[in-house]
Amino acid sequence: DEGTENLVNGQQLIRDTIYQLTGDDIESEEFSRVWPIVQDEMANMFLTNGIYVIQSIESIITNESKITEHNDLYEAIKLLAQKIAGLDIWGNRSSDILQAIKDLFNENDSDAYKWLAQLGTIYISLCSLGLEPTAQRQIEERLGDIDLILDTDIVLSFLSRGELHHEAINHIVKTWQKISGNIWVTPCVLEEAAYHAWIGQREYEELWRDLEKYDNKASLRLINNVFVRGFRVESSKYAPKYWRWYISNYKGNSNYDYSKIENL
Repeated sequence: DEGTENLVNGQQLIRDTIYQLTGDDIESEEFSRVWPIVQDEMANMFLTNGIYVIQSIESIITNESKITEHNDLYEAIKLLAQKIAGLDIWGNRSSDILQAIKDLFNENDSDAYKWLAQLGTIYISLCSLGLEPTAQRQIEERLGDIDLILDTDIVLSFLSRGELHHEAINHIVKTWQKISGNIWVTPCVLEEAAYHAWIGQREYEELWRDLEKYDNKASLRLINNVFVRGFRVESSKYAPKYWRWYISNYKGNSNYDYSKIENL
């Protein structure tokens, strides 16, 4: 399936790249010690901060930033390289291996980042595929102990299709729900989200006649309210009656009434 295929692709990518960068092939017996480290570190990276990692990868791939600007991701990759280079199978090649693993992630359009982006959409699957039964049980137990606590920005991005990271966040939340993981949103965050829905009316009234002129990039730059941005994406007609129907899915009876948002 998709998860297994991505793991196999990752195995071959790591092995081929080390060969290309060092000029030395890795024997199967040696690589059997390398791959579990890669797998465990990738799983740990996505488990501890999956949403942040996915956002960082997307930002790097689209040339909006460099890996050194994302400290958690940068440190995770550096740790991965150090653990692999620290194996007692390299002899005097350890420094070459260390640099080769780091170089995997130096280029924004590298195959390594494309692979990470694929993992980002199925990072939960990564935790349970290709592991020995004992390790798999440990991962599953760990998953059961992890809670997702969503802040206001994440909740608003989840609710609005007009947000840059909506698809990635929506996938993570839905996947977490499927594995019966706990997701928590504080009343304060829900109130802030409800307030955004409540105040969207004013900006809608100012902009609705011009919404068809905006593309996604202009929308993110020129429209302040996330629900107005979401309405622009979801609706092909922008007249007030369509807006009233759209915002009624989120807007409560008062400015901090989050009853409708809570049920989503």
